[in-house]
Amino acid sequence: MMLTLLVQAALRSSLLTLGLWLALRAMRAANRHTEMAVWRLALAASCAMPLLMQWHPLPAATITAPADALRQSLATLPIINVSVQAAPDAVPVKLDWSAAFTAAYATVAALLLARLIVGLWRTWTLSRAAAPVQGTWAGANSVRISNRLRVPVTFGTTIILPEAAAAWSPEQLLAVMTHEAAHVAHADFAVLLVSAVHRAVFWFNPAAWWLHRELCQLAEARSDEAALRSIPNRITYAEILLGIASHAHAVPAGVPMARPVTINRRIGQILRATSPEAPMTPRKYLFVATGVALPAVLAAAIMTQNAPTAAATPSDGAQAAATINPGLLNGYVGTYKLGPADIFTITRSGDHLKAQLTGQPALDIFPESNTNFFYKAVRAQITFLTGADGDATALILHQNGLDTKAARVTEAEAAAATAALSARVAQNTAQPGSEAALRRTIDAQLKGAPDYADMTAKMASAVRAQFTPIHQSMQQLGEVQSVKFQGVTPKGWDLYDVRFTNGDTQWRITLDGKGKIAGMLFQAAP
Repeated sequence: MMLTLLVQAALRSSLLTLGLWLALRAMRAANRHTEMAVWRLALAASCAMPLLMQWHPLPAATITAPADALRQSLATLPIINVSVQAAPDAVPVKLDWSAAFTAAYATVAALLLARLIVGLWRTWTLSRAAAPVQGTWAGANSVRISNRLRVPVTFGTTIILPEAAAAWSPEQLLAVMTHEAAHVAHADFAVLLVSAVHRAVFWFNPAAWWLHRELCQLAEARSDEAALRSIPNRITYAEILLGIASHAHAVPAGVPMARPVTINRRIGQILRATSPEAPMTPRKYLFVATGVALPAVLAAAIMTQNAPTAAATPSDGAQAAATINPGLLNGYVGTYKLGPADIFTITRSGDHLKAQLTGQPALDIFPESNTNFFYKAVRAQITFLTGADGDATALILHQNGLDTKAARVTEAEAAAATAALSARVAQNTAQPGSEAALRRTIDAQLKGAPDYADMTAKMASAVRAQFTPIHQSMQQLGEVQSVKFQGVTPKGWDLYDVRFTNGDTQWRITLDGKGKIAGMLFQAAP
């Protein structure tokens, strides 16, 4: 639940960030003070997004995977298992994906936060060990000199200078102090610290990394502008920055004056600028704050429901069934083809229906509206699509965040599909093109460039969502040494043993009627 909330918050924050970036570009806003105000407010909104979302309750768009066998029976379910235990041939591996992804997320977030805390501790001890200095050139600032630094750093409200500062010219000292004092005045350290924590918590969101980088660059650009007010000669200031950057080294935490990786961009901005930019006024800041707050609230309030599933909500087992006209139920009774050999059989049992998927027990489903039904045994729902006569023409299964449509078929068509699968299983014959599709997919994953056109839309969506862990696992396996067909599982998946340079794996793959990959799983070989 926590991870789902964070992912939804990250999506909304990304949408907000993109919208603000487009607005700034459209208005040709090049004022650093304005941009800094916008991105600081965007950071505040992103940090508060999980709370903002609570003020705007959203219908659940993702349903947690049940531990029930219903999930395991869907041959068209586009799931890719990255690292799982070996399982018997006939039974797909059961894995609590929610717990696995939560553990992976927490591990990375904990490592990033631990690195940040260690960096803060190291810089704090460095600051405490540095010698405090006083002088007219220091003004009211807290300034210290450290023999462990080679570049000026702002830590909290303290300016730490390297030991070499004693030999600096008055002009260089003035430039450095003005630059660092601007960081202190604008509380850049505190803002970047909040941004670093936000980036660690939402490490999976590229927008969080981009926002942190943008805040760092704008903080330096604004401090450069402050320094140029004391040293109008831009070339001289650029030379001072280059000299400091040439001695720069990694700082555990804090705001260093110069980083080699950004110095070229900063020098270019300094030399191109012609006049100082107008600072923010209270009126202008209020305008910017309003301009950020409105889209932030809208982003938090975005509904994440699909048109056919607007009434479908997760069942916790205690949901009460709605009262509908019993005559409607007869129009839903029948068979529906969910996959090549996955048939939903809907029967009536008193005032409710039963749904049975091929190879699974019949489970009760209960009405929550005229066309939407829910399970009590598992967290899944069914929506019936009806024709003009009120009879169902298809059903949609809502489960695991996916909507899978099953067209209504006659009992003869359902029996034919089941017989065709039984024959293929008995003959142990692979689906035409499954080995070629498997080889293409593995090769594309190794290269980090999946061919989404080779997959069904839902399969492509699942692969995109899991791209990073899949690619990392494939990189660890190395190159393909051999691919060997092992047989057909009772559910119609083709089973292959694939030997890599660094390990043996077992793959299951199924194709849709057009030859596209509709499902794929892989695991360590038994």
